[in-house]
Amino acid sequence: MFVDVAAAASDQIAAAELTPFSVWNEEARAASPLWVQWWIIFMLCTFFAGLLFVRTHLAARWIVASVVVSHLASAAVLLVFGPTALTVGVIAINHVVFWTPAALYLAFRGAPTMSAPVYGGWRYLMLAVITFSLVFDYRDAAIFLFTEPA
Repeated sequence: MFVDVAAAASDQIAAAELTPFSVWNEEARAASPLWVQWWIIFMLCTFFAGLLFVRTHLAARWIVASVVVSHLASAAVLLVFGPTALTVGVIAINHVVFWTPAALYLAFRGAPTMSAPVYGGWRYLMLAVITFSLVFDYRDAAIFLFTEPA
């Protein structure tokens, strides 16, 4: 019992110390607050739902492409610079670079029609998911780029 409480407290402390300069790896994800872990799962499910629409909707292709390219960019950072280079700030910059155009596309490139209500619901949900994520990503990217690590 005491060990479980101590481990949970340690996880909370580790999550509280997660900064834009922290390495983003399996340990960091596991130490993240539970709501963040669930958010990541929800976000991935929402992105992958776009695969249902890629054949018939251009916006879905843009969204899926932005996710694939951002993950490829992360993989390139890992390959070129090693695992300690993939920080929360680098991930945030990836998201800002690749997800901002996707969000703008969803917001300003024609609303879905009532003839495709499932796609329309996914599109609005995807815009909300990306926008919510970008709030944190812009903050983390700015901290990473414009401050010194502690």
